[in-house]
Amino acid sequence: MNFDFIEHGRRAGHTPAMIDKAEQITRTKDIEKIAAILNGPKITSFFYNILNPIGAEHVTIDRHALGVAICGLKRRRIDLIMTGKQYRTIASAYKWTAEQLGILPLELQAITWTTYRQFSAN
Repeated sequence: MNFDFIEHGRRAGHTPAMIDKAEQITRTKDIEKIAAILNGPKITSFFYNILNPIGAEHVTIDRHALGVAICGLKRRRIDLIMTGKQYRTIASAYKWTAEQLGILPLELQAITWTTYRQFSAN
């Protein structure tokens, strides 16, 4: 088998857990099963954003999105682990703000991510 996550006969430096998930995903076309395999709010939201980029239900909250949401951390690396409740709270804030701006939540997250990265680089 030749999967995209395998390079030149090697497993492209991925963790065993991620390789296992990728292999499980290649064996199904069921969207709900794939989401269950991914099993994490950030990675699952990212999957749904790719699957349906015009959907407004999911927003990917990564460390940059968290930094923007809690402000003042633009020059420090954020190594916070969010609980599920905290993730949902930040995602809800992004969804509400996106609705106020008339854009999709994933568009707001992309805008804030690129802006955050630009300011962090300076």
